[in-house]
Amino acid sequence: MSRTLDEVDKEAVRHLRALSRSLVLDRLKRLAPACLTLDFDGSVIGTTRMAEGTAVGYNKNEDRPEELLPALLHRAQTGQVLDVWHCPGNVHDSNGARVFILACLNEIRQILPKVILKVRMDSAFFSDEIVSALDALGIHYTISFPFERLVQLTLFAPYEYGYQFKVILTNATLTARQLLALHNGYGAKEAIFAKLRSQTQMGHIRCRRRATNQTWLLSAIMAQTLNCEL
Repeated sequence: MSRTLDEVDKEAVRHLRALSRSLVLDRLKRLAPACLTLDFDGSVIGTTRMAEGTAVGYNKNEDRPEELLPALLHRAQTGQVLDVWHCPGNVHDSNGARVFILACLNEIRQILPKVILKVRMDSAFFSDEIVSALDALGIHYTISFPFERLVQLTLFAPYEYGYQFKVILTNATLTARQLLALHNGYGAKEAIFAKLRSQTQMGHIRCRRRATNQTWLLSAIMAQTLNCEL
């Protein structure tokens, strides 16, 4: 198996990634849901050795491990990962996220032109470009807004009186209670990441070659997708 994986190249990874997407998109096409909620978030994969495509990230541990920062877009209703965007650990989460997200949404719109799309993200992925693009496409979104970008909020103690405050940016027409319930559902992604790590060993960097590690990650994602199918 090691020798086979060592022969994987960029073209093979591209085809494998397309296959992984098709497992989710084909099911969506058959089900034709009226509404679809997509969650976008990243997960840190660390290693103590050098590997192609890794970089020292923002981890504050003394050993400063090399890291990959794959960002996953998954279907909230089933936990199936639609696609993954491979990034080294020293790249900010929002860097390049717009192109990746819009490409995924475009594929969904092609097979489900009438579906109502909802996208949820945390503050790490907030950017004016992403918000403007989602607005232009008529896609509903809830995005955590980073406190430090609003001077008015930094002057206000966010943890005063024992309460924790957060700002949610949205274009959805909802009550405050409905909006909070919708956005808090974003936290369910942590259970999906936990399954990917414990059941499919997503959190391992197997070798020094980038294409091989990408293949391992995509295989873990497809195993999760098929498990959700069962």
